[in-house]
Amino acid sequence: EDSIADVFYRRAESWRNIINPETGFATPRINGDWIADFDPRQVNLHFTEANSWQYSFVQQKSSFFFDENEKRLDALFSEEEQTTGRTQSDITGLIGQYAHGNEPSHHIAYLYNYTAHPEKGQKIIKQICDSFYTNAPDGLIGNEDCGQMSAWYVFSSMGFYPVVPASNKYDSGLCMFDSARIKTSDEEYFGIRSSGKVGCTFYMLNDDFRYSSDGEILNAGYYFGPKTIRHDQIKRGVSVKFEVRDTSGIITIEEDIVLLEKQEYNFIETPLIKGESIFEDETVISIKPLNPDDLIEYWLNEEFSNLQKYNGPFTISQTTKVYARTLKELGNRHNSISIQSPTISATFYKKPNNWTCSPSIQPNSQYTGGGKDALIDGILGTANWQAGRWQGYQNEVVTFDLDFNETKKVQEVQVGFLQDARSWILMPSKVEVYLDGKLIGSQSYEVDAFTEGHFLETITVKLDERVKIDKLEVRIYSAGKLPEGHQGFPMDGDAFFFVDELKIK
Repeated sequence: EDSIADVFYRRAESWRNIINPETGFATPRINGDWIADFDPRQVNLHFTEANSWQYSFVQQKSSFFFDENEKRLDALFSEEEQTTGRTQSDITGLIGQYAHGNEPSHHIAYLYNYTAHPEKGQKIIKQICDSFYTNAPDGLIGNEDCGQMSAWYVFSSMGFYPVVPASNKYDSGLCMFDSARIKTSDEEYFGIRSSGKVGCTFYMLNDDFRYSSDGEILNAGYYFGPKTIRHDQIKRGVSVKFEVRDTSGIITIEEDIVLLEKQEYNFIETPLIKGESIFEDETVISIKPLNPDDLIEYWLNEEFSNLQKYNGPFTISQTTKVYARTLKELGNRHNSISIQSPTISATFYKKPNNWTCSPSIQPNSQYTGGGKDALIDGILGTANWQAGRWQGYQNEVVTFDLDFNETKKVQEVQVGFLQDARSWILMPSKVEVYLDGKLIGSQSYEVDAFTEGHFLETITVKLDERVKIDKLEVRIYSAGKLPEGHQGFPMDGDAFFFVDELKIK
């Protein structure tokens, strides 16, 4: 079923679309471009229970996308031990930005096996085993998640680990014991012997190597082997030995190791589409491939018939949806094929007014709604609040100064909100409208912090009288502390309010 296989192949390779080749970090993309103000230490909704430092090594091949992998590993483990952004209880056991308390980091120390200094990884493995596992009721750090914290220790304390589980291979590390045995059948054992010292090299003992009935080794001869061992060898009862060896030279790796495959992929990354997401008169659009040798074709709005090759930046003056994809030629002039990336799109909106809107405080850095004009750009936030169209404020009273830059007759103000109680996002308790510091309209809201699911709702504030104005102040009051019975109450949690689009009538 080649067509089905191709779907999963492309999905599996799509990590390439979010590795920024200029920085080496997995980077979120919004509306065709990299997210602004990127911080690899920030924990946010673009990553599940981790940050970019940790996810940049999750797709094992991605970390070998760069020539200086050892320097990147060194930087990970030596970075400041502090994340930014939202609080995430799973991110514990920090060594630099490595977080042993959560699974996305668990294979990373073993990636030193693919550098000139595998002993660096062995030192870190020893540090983890010694520091993050204790014989106490809370002796496991982080989230056990179906036994993964324990499984990591069982593997790593014996000196090997499945870095790429589907590869049928285990990478060597540092054995914490003089010897260990795993029973693989009624008659066979997988045996391990070790000096227990950092700097050990993995040796594979003879295939006819066996334990005697009293546990003594028979046929103790061994030969230098790779730093991996296959699962079928373990099942046969082959055993391994760790010994300290000179590790100053370049390590020679088996050519067939999955991590370092150099095969040519029939996969091409999607391009970046750059421009002002919201503009007043016009904006310049540029399209850039992640691989500078790739070609680009694009079209505007739904007019695929206008497909054309991209030759340089162009200007738009109306709300426009830009579609783009990259092209690559594989092979040579006698035998070549052309492949293309999936199509991506980005929409650039012309602002429908010349208003300005200035909040008394800045929104939460993770929920900016797209920038300073987010509440007056004519683009409504949707129920998918993670798409980034809402401005979020946590347990605050916020005043928005609206300047229409012309005189208008106003009789009511409408403000849009979203509630998702499970995510601590609640409707506000009150919205007020002021003119020159004088209250001219107010609307309270009975907040229900236990409503299941999420919903959108507009609060309308009718003014005491129709006023002729060019400016207004809209004040929004958070619901405050999460009430008893809410899942955030034990954490003394503060409610967010998410707001998008201020309208007048």
